[in-house]
Amino acid sequence: LAFSYLISNRSFFSSSNQVLYSLDSSPQTKSKHEYSHLPTYTRKEVNEHYSKETGIWVTFKDGVYDITDFLRVHPGGESKIMMAAGGSIEPFWAMYSFHLDSDLVKDMLKKYRIGNLHPKDILKESDIPDFSFMKKEKIENRSDQLNKHLSFPYCAECPEERLSHHFYTPQELFFVRNHNGIPDKTPFEEYEIEVEFEGEEEGRTFKLKDLVTDKKITPKRKSTIVACAGVRRNHMTWKEHKTKGIPWRGGAIANAIWEGIAIKDLLGHIGYDVNHKGIDKLHLQCIGNDKDFQGEHYNVSVPLRDAIDQGILAYKYNGKDIPFDHGYPLRLIMPGFVGVRNVKWVKKVKISEEEAQGAYQQRDYKIIPLGTEIDQVDLKKVNPVYKWEINSAVMSPQENQVIDSSKDSLEVRGWAYGTYGTEIHSIEVSTNEGKTWDQVNNMRFDVNDDGKVFGWTKWDFLVDLKDYKSLNSNNHNHSEAHTNSEGTVLPIW
Repeated sequence: LAFSYLISNRSFFSSSNQVLYSLDSSPQTKSKHEYSHLPTYTRKEVNEHYSKETGIWVTFKDGVYDITDFLRVHPGGESKIMMAAGGSIEPFWAMYSFHLDSDLVKDMLKKYRIGNLHPKDILKESDIPDFSFMKKEKIENRSDQLNKHLSFPYCAECPEERLSHHFYTPQELFFVRNHNGIPDKTPFEEYEIEVEFEGEEEGRTFKLKDLVTDKKITPKRKSTIVACAGVRRNHMTWKEHKTKGIPWRGGAIANAIWEGIAIKDLLGHIGYDVNHKGIDKLHLQCIGNDKDFQGEHYNVSVPLRDAIDQGILAYKYNGKDIPFDHGYPLRLIMPGFVGVRNVKWVKKVKISEEEAQGAYQQRDYKIIPLGTEIDQVDLKKVNPVYKWEINSAVMSPQENQVIDSSKDSLEVRGWAYGTYGTEIHSIEVSTNEGKTWDQVNNMRFDVNDDGKVFGWTKWDFLVDLKDYKSLNSNNHNHSEAHTNSEGTVLPIW
């Protein structure tokens, strides 16, 4: 039984099928003899290629790779990859272990293979440093109800079916997407935040408790989703199309009421003119307390106008303290913006004439043109991903789930959200591959004080099973599609 469904908002339509397929995720590898025509290099010869002038070579297992052309598009920035120049990348992949879990990363590396490493120079497992001691995170009450994607940095999501039972996502079902190790925990009473304006020699530092208790600052509440930019990436990956990043399913999303200090109120409180004409050309950089192995703090930015319109520095999640994995005690919440812009453990906000220069602003979270290889693009010239477009997912039943045909009906549950604060006006479901459509009548969503809908629209629909004899979703294989305002169905790819 395949479920198609159609969602619409004020401006255009989008439809999405429940994706029913199985994908062989085993990496495609070449046998050693397929590289036998390539020259063999010694470790000493590789060591001599450590700069742009000499060419930047690295080794991985028995291969030698010239990655000079990859430098400018490396999502982590040139500085990190240059640490391995003229040497092996294996110690660094042991540190940033998510590389080892990605077939796409390995496939990209293969394109740069220029030779074979002399057998005597191939690293043994015992030669690779063990960084596990650096990755032991001391965190209390980390939920055991999530499906883990990465151990470090920790990334996990809620099973969709479990998520479907709640309108406001409980803390224990809130997906976790960490980009670095968690920082040391600072008590609320001691926590400080710095605010800096362009051109100032030094910023102003405030105690969080003083801002929260200041009667001149009224707390603001926002009902909004927080979701990873890669939510449903797994559904977008097919045998002929591969996506880069963690294979998130439909559970990398949470819907909640956040409470905190509006960016507009904070800036106004310290004398900043939030209505001056130059605001549209400025950015709000936000720096987190979490750092990578090189000591670089997490740093992204959003347009200042949007931060003033909607942003809050939140300290409550559904009426309780924010869980530590999600930014306690202070997190930037940008309704309608992808998760990466919702900075955890906020250390500093800065008004600037330029975007943040961190890797997750300049080299990652970009959308490149269809059919273009990532190494053909200067990622710094590609606009960052900021705001959500319309999206949706079926949470229950699950993919490849066998449906009990002895029952007369089946409840289908899902979520949808509109383009940047717009309301979902209709959802339609098809159980016959789009030949006919039925209107979903049971929909729930929140409207914020300004009339915007930034949270999800949760929906459910009862399917009549009387006409179905055998219902095994393994028998169907459907692709994503969406519909434009004229009604033309367009493939996602």
